[in-house]
Amino acid sequence: MGHWRVNFRPLSPVKEQLSLQQCFEAVRMNSVLIRGWDFPHISKRNDDEGGTLRGDTYYEGWCDWWAQHEFWRMYKSSQFIAYNALSEDSPDGDYKRKGTLSILSAIYSMIEFIEFAHRLQMSGLYGDGVSVKIELRNTAGRYLAVSPNRLPFYEKKDTHSPKIIIQREFDGHKLRNDHKNISVDCILEFFDHFGWNPPRDQIERDQARFYSRDFY
Repeated sequence: MGHWRVNFRPLSPVKEQLSLQQCFEAVRMNSVLIRGWDFPHISKRNDDEGGTLRGDTYYEGWCDWWAQHEFWRMYKSSQFIAYNALSEDSPDGDYKRKGTLSILSAIYSMIEFIEFAHRLQMSGLYGDGVSVKIELRNTAGRYLAVSPNRLPFYEKKDTHSPKIIIQREFDGHKLRNDHKNISVDCILEFFDHFGWNPPRDQIERDQARFYSRDFY
């Protein structure tokens, strides 16, 4: 399945490592819940469909339910990593068209990733800055799927790269005060890999609708 890999690393070592409980609370308190499903997802159960557990240097969570296949870890070093499968490739997904990528889903996912990094920074992590690496894997031959409310493309917008990587470093001030512009920059760079280069204000409108929960 195509999947996102999201990784945050502090730009300088933490002065005092987090406790395992602090690892969990950092994720729980800053998880992004805007469109009806949280990122990272905090399971309220511990069974075959999801759960959380403590490792030696990390707290982790996972979900394997319906079209949601996710895994995350927050390390005592404040490194965070997550893997999220594309619902487009799941038999239970919305599109049920393996090999596509929903434009709106990709936009919303990218906003959530940066929003989560922003919230972590606001809560006290990454005070000296953070390295953000966002990858979409298994993308060779994947093409953009347009929602019913958007004009269709005249030609297919696809990529032949096996993965797309967006990587940036931000100081604490930038991530704290300019995270929405960061999201738009990352989204525009991401779609450039598919040969789609929409006007910046178009993505900004999608972002504004996301934050106002005006989904369509």
